Amino acid sequence: MQVDSTPKAILYCWPTSVLSTIPRLCLHEKNYGDDEYVLHHVDITKGDNFSLPYLRLTIPLATVPTLAVPVADTPNTPSNTPSSDDDPKYRYLCDTASICAFIDDCKPPTWSPGSTSKPVPVLFPVIAREKELTDLLVALVRDPYVDPNFLDLAARDAQELAMKLSGTQGTMLATRRLALKRYVHMAHDDLALLSPVPALKSWEQQAVNLLEDKAAANQALFDIYSGDLALDRQPEFFEVSRAAWTVHVSGTLSKLEQSMVGPFALGDNLSIADCYIIAWLTRVVSLCQGNPGPSGIQALEPNLGGHRIGAKLVAFWQHWVQRKSFRKVFTSAFWPELPLPR
Repeated sequence: MQVDSTPKAILYCWPTSVLSTIPRLCLHEKNYGDDEYVLHHVDITKGDNFSLPYLRLTIPLATVPTLAVPVADTPNTPSNTPSSDDDPKYRYLCDTASICAFIDDCKPPTWSPGSTSKPVPVLFPVIAREKELTDLLVALVRDPYVDPNFLDLAARDAQELAMKLSGTQGTMLATRRLALKRYVHMAHDDLALLSPVPALKSWEQQAVNLLEDKAAANQALFDIYSGDLALDRQPEFFEVSRAAWTVHVSGTLSKLEQSMVGPFALGDNLSIADCYIIAWLTRVVSLCQGNPGPSGIQALEPNLGGHRIGAKLVAFWQHWVQRKSFRKVFTSAFWPELPLPR
C-alpha cells in the first residue's frame, strides 16, 4: 500500500477562540475534507500561545489562529516568518483574514448545472459595494469594545466578579499569570545570549517586549479580580463592564440589524462576513447562557439594557444553528454536553 507523504496544512487554533472558529467554518463551508488538514490545539487559557516556540511563528501577534502551509503549495503567498529548515518546509499565515482568503482561493467553485454535490461558495466578494459592506460588518464585530475575550472577563458588580474569580475566568488569569512570568524569564535568558549588544529589533527583543506587555495587562486584570492591589479600580471596572453590554454590544447588534441584507449578511449567498458575524454572535450568546437552538439568541436581551434583537438577526441565527458547519464547529466547543447530529 502506498502511503501519501504529501504534507498537510496545519491550523493552530483553540475551540473557543472566536478568531479560530472563522477559518474552521470556512474549511467546512468550502467542502474541505477532514483529511486535507490537521488541527493543532494551542491552549490559550493556559497561555500556550505565549510559549517561545509558538511565539517564533507568530510574533508580533502571539494569537491563534495560525495556518502552516507547505511551501510548495504557496509559492506567492505572503507569510509572517520564513520557512523552517525542516522537511517539509512550511510558511505561516498569522492573521484570520489572510488565512480565510487562502482557504477561499485554494478551492474555486466547481458546481455545474445538474450536479448533485454541494456547491462550493466564493466567500470573498468581488463586487465593490459587497466588499464595502463586508468590511463594515467585519469591523463591527471586530471592534475591541465588543471583544468576547473581554466580555467573558467583564464583571458588572461585585457578585459577578466573585463568581468569575472562583470560576474558569479566575483560573485562566492565574494560570496565564504564571505562564507569562515563566516565558518572560525564558525570553530574557535568550536575549542575554546575544552579544556584544543585542539589536533592538532582534526577535529576542521583540519577544521580551511583547511578553512583558502581555504580562502587565494580565496582571492588571488579575489584581482587579483578586482585589489585592486594585480594590479602588473595581467600581470603574464594573462601570466599563456594564457599558460593554448595554452600550457597545447593543449598539453593534443594532448596526448589524440595519446593515445586513438578509437572509445572509450580503443577501442570498454565504460570504466571509457571515462567518465573522456568526462566530462573534455564537460566542456572545454562549456567554449569556444561551443555547444552540432557534431561541438561543434571546438569551442576549436581559443583558442589553432594554435593547431588543431585530428580526433579521433572529432569522440569521435560526438559519445558522441548523447548518452542519455550525454544529461541528460551535456545538462541541460551547455546548459539549449536547450530542452532535449525524
